[in-house]
Amino acid sequence: KDIKMATPVYSSGTASVTGITKTSAIIDFSGLSFTGIEGTPRYVVVLHTTTTGSPADRYTSYTASAAFGSAPSVVTSFTGTPTSSESNLATGLIATTGAGKIVFLGEEKIVTVTGLSVNQSYTYSIHAFNGNTYTATYSVKNANAGGSFTTLNPTLSLAVNGNTVAANGTANLGNVEAGNSQNFTVRLSANGNASLVGVVVTANSTSFVAPSTTINSGQFTDVVFTVTPVLGVNSYTISIASDATNAAPYAITVSYTGITSAVSQAQVLSTGYTSNISYANYQSATTTNANSIAVMNFSITDDAVAVGSDNLPTVLNAILVQTNNVAAIRDAGIYEGTTKLASLSSKDGINNRLNFTGLTLFNSR
Repeated sequence: KDIKMATPVYSSGTASVTGITKTSAIIDFSGLSFTGIEGTPRYVVVLHTTTTGSPADRYTSYTASAAFGSAPSVVTSFTGTPTSSESNLATGLIATTGAGKIVFLGEEKIVTVTGLSVNQSYTYSIHAFNGNTYTATYSVKNANAGGSFTTLNPTLSLAVNGNTVAANGTANLGNVEAGNSQNFTVRLSANGNASLVGVVVTANSTSFVAPSTTINSGQFTDVVFTVTPVLGVNSYTISIASDATNAAPYAITVSYTGITSAVSQAQVLSTGYTSNISYANYQSATTTNANSIAVMNFSITDDAVAVGSDNLPTVLNAILVQTNNVAAIRDAGIYEGTTKLASLSSKDGINNRLNFTGLTLFNSR
């Protein structure tokens, strides 16, 4: 005599998916309720990349696996005639399997599925069942007793001093002065639908210091590196470890050419003077663009009319102006257009000189 159990029916509640990573997810259906369950409630979870099929009645011989790649396929139907009322697949019935995988079979209402693919969409359905083998009956698929999710796909992009550098690419800092510490900035950006976790930047130089950090999706962090260049062509390898899917690790090469700064050839190219000035109208103790008048102008260039051999700027740290009657001058300033570049540092009455010192003015061709 063929025995058939009552069929469970979805009643209420919804399932949820939490803890999604690149290759795993937690399916929690503790909030689901079914009616028509006989004895201890038992469930199966079917998972697939596109759609799932309901398990066929009269079969429970699954060896479920939470590792998606090794989970058995769901049996969706039978063909053939059994030779015995208590027969299963072994005697006369041919099973038709669906693409869904049985990732859980048991009494608990939660399962952590592993072995998933990165950035892949999955659909799952949850079915309560009664009976065993040939007596088994399953609840039919219900939209509330299932759902879908997509695994994460965090990616990393990188820029050096604002210039994008691909993984295994090179950023060239060009000519830099040997012995003069240089800073350059590496910007790490997190893209995709997840944050970059455990971002660790390392380099084959003790001059580089970079922290471990987490970068939220759509955000970035800047890491400033300091290197003291040496003469010649040199390079450093920077490696960024993270859970990014596009490069693990993300490595780049930063290169530069260390050169010696040539002797500056800065020269005054032109001058001009203003005469017959009514100085009585200009008696402020401190010059501004509004209360002063130009009495002299000059133009300075680096390396005269030729491009310097070092391609480095000249740093002007002092400008001394020779003039008469220094004691009668209340104040003076050096301007570029309306912008004040330097204030008077001191007056040298013995040498009739105005001193503008402590400057950091860059001049280059």
